[in-house]
Amino acid sequence: MRKHDVSLFKYGLVFCLTIVVFLFGVLLGNYFTERKFDSINSIEDNLRIQTAGAELQYLLLIQQPCKYINSTPLTDDLYRISERLDYMESQRGENDVDVLRLKNTYSLLQLRHWLFTLKTNEQCKTNQVPVLYFYSNSGDCPQCKEQGYTLTYLRKHYPDLRVYSFDVNVKNPALDTLKQVHQITATPTLILPDRTLGFTTIDEMRTALASHNLTAIE
Repeated sequence: MRKHDVSLFKYGLVFCLTIVVFLFGVLLGNYFTERKFDSINSIEDNLRIQTAGAELQYLLLIQQPCKYINSTPLTDDLYRISERLDYMESQRGENDVDVLRLKNTYSLLQLRHWLFTLKTNEQCKTNQVPVLYFYSNSGDCPQCKEQGYTLTYLRKHYPDLRVYSFDVNVKNPALDTLKQVHQITATPTLILPDRTLGFTTIDEMRTALASHNLTAIE
């Protein structure tokens, strides 16, 4: 075989190997993409089931609110739904139709639980402290992520703290009314029973919660 033919053979072999590696990479990428979407779809299905279950829990608990003062399954389920919804939003984007629909449903579930908390405080003389947290994921609230971390930390250390998080960009009549009542014009905004706050540090929140006689656990 002549030297020229050998060179052509080598170039052809390298070209074929390059094509094979490229196609393998494409197929591997498609495989992981499909697995990723399957995972997201599974999360979406689980979210639908969880939200339906939370709705039924609320209807059961509201019949005898004082009997279930120390029952936390509904509260815990709402926070788990929130975590899954955050992940789904990070994968699909804040404007995804399914994300917006589930966020809408989740907002209504939170509003119902907030009303349940107010009812038990009034009728059962409990001292659960509800905090309404209004945030935005549209890139116009640089402090919202940090505020979210702060509230998550505090919720884990104050058993009687109830945090309800609402995306101000979600549109439904109930949430719109709540924003109007509390005159929400900026984010982050925290509505406590006795005050309205903007961005608040952990120490500032501890001081605010101390005025409600809440005790932290470590």
